[in-house]
Amino acid sequence: MKFLKFTILLLILPNLIFGQDKILKKCYQNQANLKSKNFEFKYTEKQYSFRHASYPWQKAEDILKGNIFIHSSSITTIDSVDEKMRKTFIDAKTYASTKFGINELQKLTHLDYDNRKFKILQFSPLFLLEEMYKKKLKSDNENSRHKIYNIEINKEKIEVFISKKTSLIEKIRKTYYDEFYGDLQTTILYQNYKSIDGKYFATKVNIEKIDGKLVDEVEISDIKSISRIENTLRIPTDYKLTEDSEIKPEILYNKFSDNIHLLELKHTDDKVLIAEFETYLIVAEAPMNSKNGELIISKAKELFPNKPIKYFAFGHYHPHYIGGIRAFVNNGTKIICSEINKDYATFLSKTKHSLNPDKQELNKMEIQIELIKDKLVYSDDQNELEIYFIGEKSAHSNDYLIYYFPREKVLFQDDLVWIKSDKEIEKASKRQAGLYTAIIDLKLDVNTILQSWPVKDYGVKTIIPFSDLEKSMNVK
Repeated sequence: MKFLKFTILLLILPNLIFGQDKILKKCYQNQANLKSKNFEFKYTEKQYSFRHASYPWQKAEDILKGNIFIHSSSITTIDSVDEKMRKTFIDAKTYASTKFGINELQKLTHLDYDNRKFKILQFSPLFLLEEMYKKKLKSDNENSRHKIYNIEINKEKIEVFISKKTSLIEKIRKTYYDEFYGDLQTTILYQNYKSIDGKYFATKVNIEKIDGKLVDEVEISDIKSISRIENTLRIPTDYKLTEDSEIKPEILYNKFSDNIHLLELKHTDDKVLIAEFETYLIVAEAPMNSKNGELIISKAKELFPNKPIKYFAFGHYHPHYIGGIRAFVNNGTKIICSEINKDYATFLSKTKHSLNPDKQELNKMEIQIELIKDKLVYSDDQNELEIYFIGEKSAHSNDYLIYYFPREKVLFQDDLVWIKSDKEIEKASKRQAGLYTAIIDLKLDVNTILQSWPVKDYGVKTIIPFSDLEKSMNVK
């Protein structure tokens, strides 16, 4: 009996050590290993995002439609949104793509390639299965329904859930770091599989993003085996991905007046306001992420070592203005915000950043809030600042704030004025008209308008005479 057990162990041991995992091997045969086979199918995707909307968590929807062509080593897509076409090609070495409505190749980086490889999983897990099979992955976990496989690609953890019953992928979950939201998960759920020419394709796919706050929906139809794939995207022989350039933080100081100071963050193209009072500072705007917030605090302490940052305000909830809020919460600074974005600010202060810890992650501080309803005034013998809630009047977001210095007749705001530096003044946009109306309604005596973003990227003025805004209102 002992001899029999020993013999069986000898027979299976090589497979356990060197061979392919049984479930993974069968899944690979079911969903990859195309060899000379080619497939084509149509898809419709409802894609959701939190773009620059009017209020926190407002969803924007895009409908994408197109055709997918799958070869053993490449995936080609021809799709469109709002009748603007895009073509993409990706294989084991490269990624090429046009933009929607522009028939020329983009300049893409290796990071773009990695992001596209994950995005393409919603249509086919081909590349991922090839990688898993090549590495001879073993399942290191399981539940009642699935064998679970873990693979790390570009420092991102990916879990693959393969059904024990069907040997088909039912779920893929990626854990990654986002500079704005912190630790996130995206989960792809595959349903309603259909077999075509011996290979299996999910015809319904849901993509849960930002920890399930957004759910994209993909419907796949008209799957068919084809003899060959036409080359629809002409890629030059010398085409190659560009290297990912490291963005080095750079901050410049500009003294606008005795009590109004500006920090220019060249790497984000933003200006940050520091209002100086007798015993404290007020900072407005902190772009994109905690690291920038920490950089701003460090610079303010260098410039004004004896004056603490008592208040931090963000003109509205978009990342260019609220992105660095966690640094100020951790600094013990009181956050000025409205009822509209109070919960959003609190949420950002509490998100996990364990994958790339900031100071708030390492030493959690509770957010302190000073609510603004219509107006807040901060004044002493040195300076006076009035902060106004103009909300929907901005024609941009429902939580919009502007900052007015009555003694200097200067108004600071985020991004409402788009007057070109080198062109004739054009008719005011809705945003410009909204700011002008707010200034008139509030009876503010303004000589100069300062703008936070953009500084250089779009060629617009960031120090704007109020007369320019008036002129734009009179252009027909």
